[in-house]
Amino acid sequence: MTCYYYRKFYYRSYFASPPACAVTSLPQKKYKGETALFVFQNIHRYTLYIAIGYIIILSYDALMSFFKGGDIINGEFGVGVGSLVLCINVVLLSGYTFGCHAFRHLVGGRGDCFSCSAGKEHLGHKAWKQVSRFNSRHMMWAWISMIWVGFTDFYIRMVSMGVFTDYNTWN
Repeated sequence: MTCYYYRKFYYRSYFASPPACAVTSLPQKKYKGETALFVFQNIHRYTLYIAIGYIIILSYDALMSFFKGGDIINGEFGVGVGSLVLCINVVLLSGYTFGCHAFRHLVGGRGDCFSCSAGKEHLGHKAWKQVSRFNSRHMMWAWISMIWVGFTDFYIRMVSMGVFTDYNTWN
């Protein structure tokens, strides 16, 4: 809920602020920044680290899904529908997480002047430009990853209950 894309979405939906093409502005006092309960929105900068932790855990789970019994050392390698579902989940969530404005700021956006480095592009600016490519489609990554996370949870639940068969190369 603290993601800037989602904030824009629900601010306009519930508070009609800031105004956009299809949203007329409500009469309000002069904007004084995020105050009261909205000050908690700033937690977004710190939840990025938690999100990166989830990406690491989900990547590990996706890797384990390629080995029968989840054992890399003794398990037989194979590919299943569940493996692909888990890998797509990691890719979509990574696109969303690493396209976040907070990550963009972390890798290079905190510099005050990119042109001050004597005509050379420094590493921070190069990283910032790459993250900006993901950021330009942040809304797309947000919606697709959110829907896919729901599907992934549903798929895993149905396989664990025996409702779906996870077709794979082991059987």
